[in-house]
Parts: sequence; C-alpha cells; structure tokens
Amino acid sequence: MKNILKTDYFKSLKWGFSSIIINFFKQIILVPIFISCVGKDFYSFWLIISAIVFMIRAINLGQLNYSSNVINLNYHIKSDIKEELAVSQGANLMMLCLQFFVGLVISSQFILGHITNYESTFLTNVNAQLCVVFLVVSTILYQYSTLYLLRLFEPLGKINLTIKYQTIGEFFDFVVTALSIYFTRSILLTCFAVFIFNILYSVSIFYFIKKRVPFEIPLFRNLDLKKSFEQIRKSFLLCISFLIEKIYEIGINLVVVRVFSSALLPVFTTSRVLSNSSLKVSNTMTIPIMPSIQKQFALEEKHLILQKISLFWRISGTLLMSCMTVAIPFIPYLYKLWTVNQIEFNMKLLFFLLIAILFQNYAMILTEFLKKTNLSRQILVYNLIKVPTTVFFILISGIYNKGIHFVGIGLLAGELTGLTYLLIIMSILFNGFKPWKEIIKNLLPILLFTFTFTIYLFASNYLIFLISNILILLMNNFMFLKKNLLK
Repeated sequence: MKNILKTDYFKSLKWGFSSIIINFFKQIILVPIFISCVGKDFYSFWLIISAIVFMIRAINLGQLNYSSNVINLNYHIKSDIKEELAVSQGANLMMLCLQFFVGLVISSQFILGHITNYESTFLTNVNAQLCVVFLVVSTILYQYSTLYLLRLFEPLGKINLTIKYQTIGEFFDFVVTALSIYFTRSILLTCFAVFIFNILYSVSIFYFIKKRVPFEIPLFRNLDLKKSFEQIRKSFLLCISFLIEKIYEIGINLVVVRVFSSALLPVFTTSRVLSNSSLKVSNTMTIPIMPSIQKQFALEEKHLILQKISLFWRISGTLLMSCMTVAIPFIPYLYKLWTVNQIEFNMKLLFFLLIAILFQNYAMILTEFLKKTNLSRQILVYNLIKVPTTVFFILISGIYNKGIHFVGIGLLAGELTGLTYLLIIMSILFNGFKPWKEIIKNLLPILLFTFTFTIYLFASNYLIFLISNILILLMNNFMFLKKNLLK
C-alpha cells in the first residue's frame, strides 16, 4: 500500500491537477476570444466540426488503450517485448488510416452539409472540407502521441512523465489555438496552425521517447500486419465500449432536448459542468495508480490490487465529500454570478448529479481496472447496462412530464445499476480475498452522505449537514489514520 504514496504518485497528481486547471481556463477563455474574433456563427461552426472530429477520435480509443495495455502487462512477465511493440504499432497504423479515411469521407461537402445543416455556400466560403481534414489529421496524430507513445513510460514506472508531457501538449495546443484565432481571425488558418503544431509535437515526442526507453520503437519496419489485424479484432469490444462512453457523454444532451426542450438544456449542461468538475479530480487521482495495478495483475498479486482500490475509495471519497460539504451553501450564489442570472438554478437537479458523481467515483477505479487489464467483455456489459438505464429513466420522465431534475435521477439510476454489476464482477475476480468487507466499508460513508444531503435538500439546515458530514468523514478515516499516521 505504501507504493501508492511514493513521490512519483504525487508528481503525477501535480501534473494531473495542472491539466485540470489548463482545461478549465481553456473553457473560460476560448469562448469570448472566438466570439469576439469571428462571431457567434463561426464559433458555432468551430464547435460542430470539433464535435465531429471528437467522434472520429473515439474510433481508435479502444485499440490504443488495448495496445498500451498489452505492452504494459507483458513487460512485467517477459524479458523481450519486441513482438508486442511491432504488433501494436501495426495495429495503430491501420486504425490511423481508418480514422483518416472516415475523416475524408465526412469532410465531403455533401455529407458535411447533411450532418451540420449548413448550406453548401457557407461550407464553401469557410473552406469546411480543409478545416475538417486539418483537424482530423492533427487530432489523430496528437492522440497517437499522447495515448500510445507517451504511455510507453508506464511499464518503466514513469507515469509522471506520461502525464507531464500530456499536460504540456494540452497547454501548447490551447495557446496555439487562442493565438491563431486572435491574430488570423480565420477558422481555416486556426485549423492549419493546430495542424502544424501537432505534427511538430508528435515528431518531437517520438524522438524524445525513443531516446529514453530501453526498447526499440518500430515505426514502419518489422511489422506483422496479420497479427496486427488480429489484435484489432481482439480490441473490438473495448473499441465499442469507448464509443458507447463517448456517445453517452455527447448524446445525453440530445436526449434532453428531445424529451424536454432546448430551453432547458442550459440548465442541465451548466449543472453538469459543476458536478463533472468533481469527477475530473477523482480521474486525476486514478490514472497514476493504474501502471502498478497492471503490474500486480500480471503477477497475480490480487491482494495488493484490492488494497490500492480500497485506499483510492477512502481518499477520493473523503476529498469529494469534503469539497461538496464546504461548497454546497455557496453554489447557488456563485451559479447566478457565473450564468449572469440568465439560467435558472435547480438544486434538485444538482443534488442528483452530485450523488451520481459519488457513485461514479466509486466505480471509476473499477472501470479503469477493467480497461487497463483488457477485460473488454466486462467493461462493454457495464456500459450496456448503464447507458440504456439512464436513457430509459430520462424518456420515462419526459413521457410523464416530470421536471428536469428527473434527468439527474436517470443518471443516478444508471450509475447504481452499472456499479451493482461491477461489484459482482469484483467479487468474482477477487474471490478468496474478502472483497465484500472492503466494498461495504467504503460504500457506507457514501450512503450516509446521501442521507444527510437528502435531509439538507428538504430542511435547508446547513449546520446539521456540516456536523453530520464531519462525523461521517471522521468515521471513514479513523482506522486509516490510526494505522498510518499514529505510528
């Protein structure tokens, strides 16, 4: 358990939280820059083509993760991973070609017009096809560099370097985008600038890593495309699972519009931004743990994996519940300032979203464990349980004319059903190590917090809410403090 508290973990957290800050300022700063430089209509065009490219990016998420996992797992049990590197590189190149082909097809004016509902004259005037092509190529190169090449540091125990250079890449991508649109006032030239930057970044990352890893990274030589195709076939379930996740992230907004109205969408999206900010923190805490869990999985040290999972639950749960407890009374006022009092604040909606985040945080390390150990079937079943459950509850709420807060209930229902499946899988995988003891011990504080939050929702007594949650957090951490800090 002590390995998780090593210096490298905290270095990873430092860069992870830096990434959160960069993305936060990116969301805040780019909006006014784009609107002031090119106008609202062209900014809408930028958002639409960015969303299209985002979905093309999702095509290869599963395969890139599968390839990296194969290398990480085999590095700890084999002395030579030349075959894994060659097969993975071949699979990467095949999927990059597929993404580029899909990008070319979608960028055609006929298809792009049907997807975006823009007139052909507008698409011609903004050079839409070139914009999409530039963004597709730059995105898939950046994706290959950050999700495959930089992850080659992970089996060496240097995930802090992976996160560090991913964060540096995010920062300069943000700077290049902001400066390009400010000085050129052109979507096309901005796409071209991002394209040039990502080519330079990807080439630099390749040669940087090549000099710092103890194995040769094949580029085009010594590839076995037959075995690479077989690896793509094996990663198919993981690819589908990642696609479902990304469609879920984007598609819920469309479901809300169809079931309720477009007027209520800002209420949902702004509340979800608040709740998802908490989730980004727990995601930052999860990622640095994964390489050591992969190593222990390869070495069949399941008791150590269970210890890490339990420790993550305690630390991340404490952090999230503490932040929520402190922030709750200030959120309505800050929300009005943020939205310039133009969007109605819905406390019930936020309540269900925040509780859903607590359970999603609990499930997060389990889903990452399944992804990073290539347990593709299990993670696919999880998504096939969670997503339809969420959509079903939202549709029912629309049919019976329930309020927008029922969307939050739908998200919470999806998280609970998905988590139930994950806990069953965990009990099977860790059979013999008493997983249910750890499950109940770490789930109980979340259930108690949900109870106190529910009372606050109806009684609005913050003092009782505060005292109750302090007691819950003390109970949650008493044994940990006694065991680790009072020695």
